[in-house]
Amino acid sequence: MKQKIINIIDKLQNNYFDFLKFILTIVFWVLILFFVLPLLAKLFISFFKVDTQFNDFILLITAAFIIFYTRETQKMKEEMVKQTKLEQKPIVDFFYRPATPKHKEYLRLRNSGKGVAYNIEVETIKESDRSFEFYFKDPNLILTLNDEQTLLINAKYKNEQGVETWPNDPLNYFLTECVTKRTWENKDENNKKILSEKQKTKLVISYGNAVNQKFKRFFYIYEQIVKADNKKEYEVEFYKEEII
Repeated sequence: MKQKIINIIDKLQNNYFDFLKFILTIVFWVLILFFVLPLLAKLFISFFKVDTQFNDFILLITAAFIIFYTRETQKMKEEMVKQTKLEQKPIVDFFYRPATPKHKEYLRLRNSGKGVAYNIEVETIKESDRSFEFYFKDPNLILTLNDEQTLLINAKYKNEQGVETWPNDPLNYFLTECVTKRTWENKDENNKKILSEKQKTKLVISYGNAVNQKFKRFFYIYEQIVKADNKKEYEVEFYKEEII
C-alpha cells in the first residue's frame, strides 16, 4: 500500500513538472513576440528596404509561430498517448524454477507490466508422435502487476504400438523428451557452447490488455550445455514481442 502511494505521488509530481514546463514555454514565447519581434521586424524592414507593412510582417511571424507550436503540442499529445499505452501494457514473462528440497520444479508466468493481462494462452507444441497442451488451473486467468501463475501441461504421445498414451509426470516428460532431446540431438560438435535455434524449444504466449490490444511474446527454453555438475539445468530466453 505504501509503495502504491509513493508511485501515485511520483506520477503527480512528474505531471506537475511537465505542465509547469509547458506554461513556462508559452510565457517565454509570448515575451519574445511582445518585446523582441517588433524590434527584429523594424531592423529587417529597414536593412533590406522591404516594402512591407509592419503589421503584415508581425502577422506573418505570428502565424508561423502558431503553426510551429501547434505541431509541438501535437507531438506532446502523441507522446502522452504513447505513455498511457505503456502504462496500460502488461508484460507476461515465462520462467523455469528448478526443484528444491521443499518444492517441485515448475514452469510459471509472471506479469511484470503495469497493465492487467487478459485472455492468456500458450500455444500447443505439436510434433510427429507427441503434443504438449498448456493450460492454467483457472481458465479465466487474469494477471495483474507481479502476479504469478503455474503453467500446467497436458502431454500425450504414441507408444510403440501406436496407441496414444499420457505420461504420469507431464512436466518432466516435456522437459526430458522435448526440451532436452532437442538441445542435444541438434548439438553442433564444433561449437559446443553456442546453441542454434534448432536446439531451442519455442514457447509462444498471447494475451490482451484493458483496451483490447493483443500481444504475442516468444521465448526459447533449452537445457544448458555447460553445467557445473551433472544436474539438468534449463534456461528460458525471451527473444521477441509482436503486437497483433
